[in-house]
This record gives sequence, C-alpha cells and structure tokens, in this order.
Amino acid sequence: MNDLNETEFFTLLSSQKQIDYFQIQSAYEKFIEKVININQPDNEYTIIYRKLNLTRIELVSLSNHFRYELGEKCA
Repeated sequence: MNDLNETEFFTLLSSQKQIDYFQIQSAYEKFIEKVININQPDNEYTIIYRKLNLTRIELVSLSNHFRYELGEKCA
C-alpha cells in the first residue's frame, strides 16, 4: 500500500550501520521525487492522504526510536 516506506531513504534511516552524508542526501531527493509523483491530480485524494499519513507515522516512529537510543524520553 505505502511504497514510500519501502524507499531507500527509510532503509537508510532504519539501518544500524554508518551512513554517508551523500548517500542519505541522494536517497532523500529520490524520496521527495516519489512524494511529488504521488501528489499528481490524476490520483485519488484518499489514497494520497493514506500514503502520506502512513509515511508520517513511520517517520514519527523512527524519530522516537532515535530519541530513545540517545537516552531521551519518548513523548
């Protein structure tokens, strides 16, 4: 359903290994291109909304995971 969460960008963010700056930058640019392509007028708005909402949930989850690893409390 949500092909945004299966991009290289999410793979790198959830990876445990060291990530090169240019590698993450390239993956992020590809991710943004996919977001732009999803938001085309020929797509149904409910599908766009669901994909973007699922992506937001995944990003919040990854953010909380990184905070936990740094010793911060999760909100």
